[in-house]
Amino acid sequence: MLYDFHYLIRTDVRKKSRESREMEEDLPQGAGVYVQVPFCPDRCDYCAVPVSVSTAMVSRYLAALALEAQKVAGLLADTSPVSLYIGGGSPLSLPREALLRLLKILAPFFPKGEVPEVTVESRPEDLDVETLEILRRIPGIRLSLGIEGGSREELDRLGRRSAYLEPLALLRRLRREIPEAAISMDFIVGEETGSEDRLLATARELLSEGLDHLSVYPLVVESRTVLALRKSQGQTSESLEEEAAARWVEICRALSAQGWNRYEVSNFSRDPESVCRHNRHVWQGGDYLGIGAGAHQRRGRKRRENVRSVSEYVRMIEGGLDSYGLTESLSENAYDIEYLYGNLRLSEGISAGWLKEKVGDDSYEFLHSEFVRMDVLDQNRTNSQRLVLNDRGFSLLDSLVLMILEKKESSDSLASP
Repeated sequence: MLYDFHYLIRTDVRKKSRESREMEEDLPQGAGVYVQVPFCPDRCDYCAVPVSVSTAMVSRYLAALALEAQKVAGLLADTSPVSLYIGGGSPLSLPREALLRLLKILAPFFPKGEVPEVTVESRPEDLDVETLEILRRIPGIRLSLGIEGGSREELDRLGRRSAYLEPLALLRRLRREIPEAAISMDFIVGEETGSEDRLLATARELLSEGLDHLSVYPLVVESRTVLALRKSQGQTSESLEEEAAARWVEICRALSAQGWNRYEVSNFSRDPESVCRHNRHVWQGGDYLGIGAGAHQRRGRKRRENVRSVSEYVRMIEGGLDSYGLTESLSENAYDIEYLYGNLRLSEGISAGWLKEKVGDDSYEFLHSEFVRMDVLDQNRTNSQRLVLNDRGFSLLDSLVLMILEKKESSDSLASP
């Protein structure tokens, strides 16, 4: 049976008492919800995400997910989340009935039928006719496609065990078959391969064809991955990550020159309305709730992380236990660091008033002067209310944050009795 998502939204709604809490005026209201679906047919060489390549646990996992979802939905009272992000793994690689079951589990998050944005991650080859028919019924649907490489050769070099589908042809097909969907594509920039021009040419064509969103990440060698093993055995360049980072910086600058709206360090949108609302909400310091193995959540300064193991997560939920592997209360300083880092990585920048309050007026003026000297500010957007980085500033983000934190530490020391 093919479920209509609007119908699912209207059924099984539970009334909740509203939980009151104070929020800072400059924080985004509401909460985003992230759902982890840790199943994928293959594990790529660079992947460090805890996923299962077997579907044996899918049914029990979804049953556990349903129990946790009921509890998490209660934290929202009778309001809808600002966004729903279904990630993985590869959610759309689930068996068809399991996918329908997942959507039914998540329907109560929208008691009023309001669905601002529902992002679903997918491998390109999982988008068959039946799956697209299911997705077509989800209002606010946004597809995030892991393209990763611009050719079969690049996918092989990355250790990406996935079929290669030409991005432009894929976009044109999706525009025909699911015209209401917002489409995003992810790419990984690896070592020098001579394919830089191909990626930029592809990005230019995708922009002209109306792709909504583009994410471009430098290759990172994560521990306990096949890629890390390959590097340790001398099968890749010792400077793999450095080469990838250098290429990534140049590619990101070129994408901005093409007309892509770089609204975050690694994310580009067709226009200001095409950004990923869920991720921007999190970067701006908004609350987010997490469901599933390895999922994170933060409400105010309270942060929790579920256990990463699929079997352990299922065992704990089935036993009536909380599935948290980590629970912590962030100090004011730790919270400020997250807020600082998250907002500086966005094209809206950070509140000048907030920064002055944290470091003091004199230190703020010093930092502003230094940033002007270093040519890391977007002069068209930086003003008395906001401090905004340019492309060069994004590439030096870690160093700039460190400069601010040193001034903040000095200010805190002076304020201490």
